[in-house]
Amino acid sequence: MTQRLLALSRKQALNLVAIDTDRLLSNLEVLLKLTLGEKYDVDVAMNPTTWTCEADLAQLENAILNLALNARDAMPRGGELRLEACNVELDEADVATQPDVVAGSYVAIIVRDSGVGISRENLPKVFDPFFTTKDVGKGTGFGLSMVYGFARQSGGPRPDRKRAGSGDERKAVRAAVEEGSGCGGS
Repeated sequence: MTQRLLALSRKQALNLVAIDTDRLLSNLEVLLKLTLGEKYDVDVAMNPTTWTCEADLAQLENAILNLALNARDAMPRGGELRLEACNVELDEADVATQPDVVAGSYVAIIVRDSGVGISRENLPKVFDPFFTTKDVGKGTGFGLSMVYGFARQSGGPRPDRKRAGSGDERKAVRAAVEEGSGCGGS
């Protein structure tokens, strides 16, 4: 509980290391297949041109796992979960509403699902601590708020939610430490 509260307040100590996102997602694929079960098709899109990013490995794995578990809950009868990483350049316009984020080179980690999505009226609240659309006893409301706290403490922008109402796509962006070329698959 203490670690969750520290993540929410962006005060936990981070152990920043260079991360090969393709290797990270490949390693998580096995864990997610076991965790989610046979009803879920887990696919990782490999992109060898994705830059190395800097983050706390354990916290990044936890954030991706939280996103995957939310995706699972949105697909009670099963479905598809896709993970990928790609390079993104954020300019001044992209970061204008997020004062702690600087323009520059980042790596986006995308978690996409085929679930039911979330209503437009709930969309603005998804990162609020204790907010959940799950039944009582089924969720804490910490998952997405922890992802948000980790993203912000790591110097990345607020995780982006692409769709309401049908399926979902989350994009968590990390600072790049090594630049390459291109951004595949998105």
